[in-house]
This record gives sequence, C-alpha cells and structure tokens, in this order.
Amino acid sequence: MRALFLTKYGAQGASTRYRALQYLPSLAARGWNVEWQPLLPDRYLQRLYLDGRRSFLEVCRAYGKRLAYLCKGDLGSFDAIYVQYEVFPYIPAWLESALLAPAGNVVLDYDDAAFVPYDGRPFLRGKIPSLMRRARTVIVGNDYLSQYASRYSEHVSVIPTVVDLDRYSPRQNYECRDERGLVIGWVGTPVTARYLSTLAGVFRQAARDHAVVVRCVGTPAGFSIPGVLVETVPWSEATESEIVRTFDIGVMPLAAEPFAEGKCGLKLIQYMACGVPAVGARLGANTEIIRQGVDGFLASRDEEYLGVIERLAGEPALRARIGRAGRRRVEERYSLQARAQEFCSVLERAANG
Repeated sequence: MRALFLTKYGAQGASTRYRALQYLPSLAARGWNVEWQPLLPDRYLQRLYLDGRRSFLEVCRAYGKRLAYLCKGDLGSFDAIYVQYEVFPYIPAWLESALLAPAGNVVLDYDDAAFVPYDGRPFLRGKIPSLMRRARTVIVGNDYLSQYASRYSEHVSVIPTVVDLDRYSPRQNYECRDERGLVIGWVGTPVTARYLSTLAGVFRQAARDHAVVVRCVGTPAGFSIPGVLVETVPWSEATESEIVRTFDIGVMPLAAEPFAEGKCGLKLIQYMACGVPAVGARLGANTEIIRQGVDGFLASRDEEYLGVIERLAGEPALRARIGRAGRRRVEERYSLQARAQEFCSVLERAANG
C-alpha cells in the first residue's frame, strides 16, 4: 500500500508532527510505504517565530515546489492521499480539485477551524466545504469540527490530537521543586502567545499571594508580564516533555472567538500526559478533554482561573490527584498507543473505497 502525505509544514510544525508524522511507524508496520511532501519548510516557521514576519518569497518558492511535485507525480499510483487542511492555502478550490483529479482517494485532516479565515473572502468562503465534499474521508480533531464537516461529508472520523506515551512520562513528585516558587507553565508558539497574555492579571494576583514563576516555552523574544517573574524557555522537540514535567500547573487560555473553537487542546494533553494538573479555557475541545475537577479544571473568567490556581497552589495532594487522573485520561483516550490503529484503519478504508 502506498500513501502520499501532503502536510502544511515540515517537522517543526506541531500540527504536522502530531497529526501526521508520528503515525508513520504504525503505518509502516501495517505494510504502508509513505511518501511525504511538506508545503512550508522549517525555515519558514523559524523566521515567523523569530521576528513575526512571513516571507512572501519563501511562500512563493514553496507553492512552486509543490505545484511541480503534483504535476510530475503520478497521483493515481497512491492508494491514499492524506492532505493536511488543503493543498494550497488561499488558492481557490477549483484549482486544488483539478490538481487532485487523478486521485479519488483523498483524506483531509483538520485540527483547526481552517474555514474561519475564509469567511470574509467571497472567492474562498466555500473552499473548505467544497474540498470536504470531494474527499473520500475527512478526519477532524474534535466535535466542533466534526459538526462542521458532517454538513459536507458523509464520512467523518473524529481522531483527537494525541501524544506518544513513550516520550511523555509523568512526574512523580508533586512538591514544588523550584526554589523560587510555584511554577505555572505554558507551551506554545510566538503566534499563540497572545492567548497567554490574557492571564496577565491572574498571574499578577497569584504572585501577590504566592511565590510564582511563569515558565513559558515558545513565547517571542522579550515576552514579559509586568509584576510577574517570567522565565522564557526556547522550544526544542528533544526537551519539550522534559520541560513540561517541571511545571506544577499547566495553563491553556484561549480567546472566545470562532477560530479558537476549532483548537484541539494539544497543550492540555501534553500537560496531562506528564502528570501535570491542567487548567484550560472552557471552550472547544478543552471541554471534551477535561472532566471538571476529575482530571483537570476549566475556567471562563479571571476569577475562575485565579480560584483554581489558588487551590492547586495550596494543596500538593490535589495537584497529585488531578495530575495522576489526567495521565490516566491521556493513556485511555489521547495517546498514540490508543489511537494509532484507528488512524491506520481510516487510511485503509479510504484506500479500499
């Protein structure tokens, strides 16, 4: 069996790593031979995260490379073609459909509300629905995206974003280990750091009552919150899970906006996999992942975030109970070990029509 993976990013893109690349060993074990063609290279993300700029030249070069690949490649020779979001962002659906016409076995995958940025663009508004109608199968990461996709496709599979338990081992000790105080952690990118900034007031109030360190992985250079001790840590795939295990509490704030509804809660899953008690916005997939007070906490307002952080700060036993329950939740539902065969089966069904 042969599959072509057309992802949006290279290996440094979290969505590409967690939604596609980590399944490749499982596919190989079932006899699949996978060819991978990323659209935007790692250097594109490196520049975006370094200075916030998108290189138009890099995008044009990437589009040209993919176009040449599709025109030269024999798409009909693949048993399944996996497409992350779309082949070419901001290009009309008819062009994508023409390029993929030789393949009748396209599998689309969404872990974001990719249709939201097109809502105000007349020539692109119907692009994602059009692609979904033509796809053999649509994979989505949460119920919100499933409800949307089900309007246009009869074959929708919900596979949440998952982590590899072999890479994410749980912490064992729930006493605060940083001599400077309680570590409240966050993992993300410079693009999503705007969500973290919404908790600035919560962190300041928590810092008045407790010794607190806000440890941020992936924030832009110079990120700070006045009145709060902020420690910024460069992101590295090799050290990501190790750093998460140093958190006493992990937070995932979001803004109440349509695009955020499509988020699949990877941060929460990373925290929970490491046995770190997680506190997330009461929005989208977060409400599917966390069972309130059982394996994590949900919050909508600053007062709720602060109340949960205050409770967790003062009760190591509560941190241990929630952290261990969160790890079990990931083991059962949000791990590669629990979901890999399901992903492989979706591709096999698409290949078999």
